[in-house]
Amino acid sequence: GNITQASGATMEVAGPAGFTANGANSSIELTNSGNDFQGPVSATGSGVGGAVPGSVSIVDANALTLGTVNTAGSLLADSAGALNLGSTTVGGSLTALSDTGGITQSGPLTVAGAATIDSGSSATTLANASNTFNGAVGLAGAGATIADSTPLLLGNVNLGSGGLSATANGSITQDTNSTVAVNGTTALTANGTAASVALTGANNDIQGAVS
Repeated sequence: GNITQASGATMEVAGPAGFTANGANSSIELTNSGNDFQGPVSATGSGVGGAVPGSVSIVDANALTLGTVNTAGSLLADSAGALNLGSTTVGGSLTALSDTGGITQSGPLTVAGAATIDSGSSATTLANASNTFNGAVGLAGAGATIADSTPLLLGNVNLGSGGLSATANGSITQDTNSTVAVNGTTALTANGTAASVALTGANNDIQGAVS
């Protein structure tokens, strides 16, 4: 069944935390803003490949580090401090939010749906060459470095002076009606036969040098 927390209740865990949700459509929802997971947080379940059958949502008042997270549904990871996405497989959409401290990873990320990644006043560094983003990737924050083992489709991008560095095994393009805005430099690397770069949104605002 589901793993949730009572309204107003907070969780403070000094060491690693592991949650397993078994049963059809079961989910993990730990969304109290006062939570403090000081060690890595992992989530598994009875779904295919050990995935949580439903969604996973984890909120932390400080830094948040994920261990191994596998969900057939969506994932929300929201921290006031630094966010480490660990080694994560998401069958739906990914929402990764950090107010300060940046967003990083310790293993590859696989996201079947759209990804929204906002590192607030800091930068995002998701440079693992084995990452797989199958949906549009939206980026916000001071800057971002991202790698995709497949063609990369950008969603809305709003980045500061840290700029954008994107590497893909295939073409780099942007979603319909999306806007790419980058105050810093932009470096785009599209690898593979016939790979191309096409950022043609009418409202794009790329202010720094582009390479």
